[in-house]
Amino acid sequence: MRQFLIFVFVVFVAVPGRAGSAKEVVLRRWTKLVGEHGFGEVLAAVMEEPTLEWPAVHSADCPADGPLDAACRDLADKLLEGMQGFEPGLRDLPQDEFVSRAGAMLALRDRVARHPSYVNLLLADVLNRCVAANVGARLVREPRVEKGLLGIQEQLARYTVSPESLVAVTMDELGLESPPPDFEDATTDFGRLSALWNFLEPGVPVGWPGSHSSVDAASMLQSRNLLGLACRLVGTDTLIHTHLPSLVLYRARVHGAPRGASYREIKAALGEKTPAPESLGTLPYGIRRAASAVSELEQEVESGKIWIRPAFTAEQILNWHNVRQDGNFVAAFDAQWRAGNPSDILAFTEANVATNPSVETLFARAVAAAYVQKWARGATNFLGQAMTMAQGDASLSPVGRSNVVHLLEETKCLFEALADDSNEPRNSAPQWDASMHAVVFGELGGQDPFLATLQQIAATQ
Repeated sequence: MRQFLIFVFVVFVAVPGRAGSAKEVVLRRWTKLVGEHGFGEVLAAVMEEPTLEWPAVHSADCPADGPLDAACRDLADKLLEGMQGFEPGLRDLPQDEFVSRAGAMLALRDRVARHPSYVNLLLADVLNRCVAANVGARLVREPRVEKGLLGIQEQLARYTVSPESLVAVTMDELGLESPPPDFEDATTDFGRLSALWNFLEPGVPVGWPGSHSSVDAASMLQSRNLLGLACRLVGTDTLIHTHLPSLVLYRARVHGAPRGASYREIKAALGEKTPAPESLGTLPYGIRRAASAVSELEQEVESGKIWIRPAFTAEQILNWHNVRQDGNFVAAFDAQWRAGNPSDILAFTEANVATNPSVETLFARAVAAAYVQKWARGATNFLGQAMTMAQGDASLSPVGRSNVVHLLEETKCLFEALADDSNEPRNSAPQWDASMHAVVFGELGGQDPFLATLQQIAATQ
């Protein structure tokens, strides 16, 4: 613990006089650079000036916020605007040109991440998401993957986020002298993340933003959102260290990586038991197999939702939410259920929860947990997450929010009763029971027994 506190001290404490004057010099250079040039030219300057530093920048609510931080935040806002305009131009570039520009963006990422702070981690995250989204799309769509693209994927993977780094920024922003309760006693990354999440907003599952629903970069720059930052960083860590490596492995094992492959085909190519590479999100998001990670990312690319990954503005997230709230997901889930393949249903619901977390996808995941995995306790957990999300959903009217929560609560009670009646242990695990599948998808007919409830939830405003 002593080493951890020393690390926090070294990273975040500076000599006031000397640090301030140095920051003024750096600020003048960045003000001129960002104010007079486009984002592409900023990247060129970063590559040409390896000694050009970017200072630690705090939120306006941080006790360490100084007189120069507001000016630095204005520069950060301009950088975000530049990134938003620059990213779409990456999508159709020849692969070699993309590699060059992506490499420059990651060089800027490394520059701003050199001095960890709230604003700097947010900027680094947006840069990571811009590049990772484009790498993922190219790994799915390109007929041939060149070494340069794999080099960018490896460069992405050199960036890691740990629970310790998230807690260090939290301590810095809140002026804390010690980590959150239970953090020191936790023996796993998930345990440490749980301690952080419970400290920032008790009752919110790890990996979820809780009541702070605005996790777009613009909003988070204007108003500090520590849980939102942690949520973004866990999601990005999962994309970089689980989804992309799984997709690289898949491309290495199949010729041309046929688009539109089913989960069963992907699993056959990778091996049924090949685990997903570990990241901060594999346990919170329930990503166990490499095949699941590949399927999730391919669906995200094919649907176009991969381009929402950077989450620059609230408008982008709202549009994404509106796409999720229409009838497309409900119809697709109904089609999967009527096809009667338990493996495909499970993969479909897992992928949609990971890529499109919403009340609807969590509800469908709960149904799959109960009827595909014989796991009623898991179903109640997913419904609890859906209730938390519904309670913080600002797009619903007060009456609509109340109605959705009521429907979720009623369904949760039914699954709790099912678990109790079958003497399912509190700490139960998913099961695979072919005889139960025969009953569910054979004798009981082809319709999801909770389809009407799911349709009602999706139609509520």
